[in-house]
Amino acid sequence: MKSLKVLYNPQNVYEEISVNNSWGLDYIFLSLLLVSIAILMIPINEQILQNHEIMKSFSSVQIDMINSMQKKIKYLATISEPISLLIRSLCFSSLLYIGVLLFKYKVKFGELFCLVVISYSIVILSKVVNLIIFYFKGYESVVSMFDVNPISLSTFFSVNGIGVPLYNFFSVINVFQVWFIIIIIYGVANIVKITKKKASIIVISSWIIITLFNVFRATTSYDLMQHS
Repeated sequence: MKSLKVLYNPQNVYEEISVNNSWGLDYIFLSLLLVSIAILMIPINEQILQNHEIMKSFSSVQIDMINSMQKKIKYLATISEPISLLIRSLCFSSLLYIGVLLFKYKVKFGELFCLVVISYSIVILSKVVNLIIFYFKGYESVVSMFDVNPISLSTFFSVNGIGVPLYNFFSVINVFQVWFIIIIIYGVANIVKITKKKASIIVISSWIIITLFNVFRATTSYDLMQHS
């Protein structure tokens, strides 16, 4: 399976993608992992909701209504993880494809898409590590939504000190994310047959666009919750 092999033998995977860019089996495997992680994260997400400042202003009846609604939608959110993976992979690979074209090289979109899908196994591995930390420390230790990335750069900062947007950006950066970017850079360089410098420009630019969009989305959601 490419999504596992990319963790220990990426060069072999790059060569395999050039011959066979199928990704269906890997997508199913990664989707099952994401759903499993999301299910295990449910108690932690419930803990975050209960600790949110806005809950203190609600009556007991309103809190019961919110809890009831959360129970109905939490499993719906869980099964949406595979769709989210597909959308993220499609957006990232589309930006990579545009970047390659801008450098006037040719590549099959399917090869880039396959590379991105299977490389997300590294990002998912970071979620597993986060989950292990949560259950080792006890999920009651998670006080807010800002505590859900204990292995990220944001651990060394406070929200009040640097602000929500920058904190959200730092929360994305960790060892696994750097590993993910490096795998994509080398993958693009091998598949497209371009220099690693050009591949780095394409991949890092695409990653920044995707990351800034996610930071904007997360910050906007937080602001809406604060003012609701």
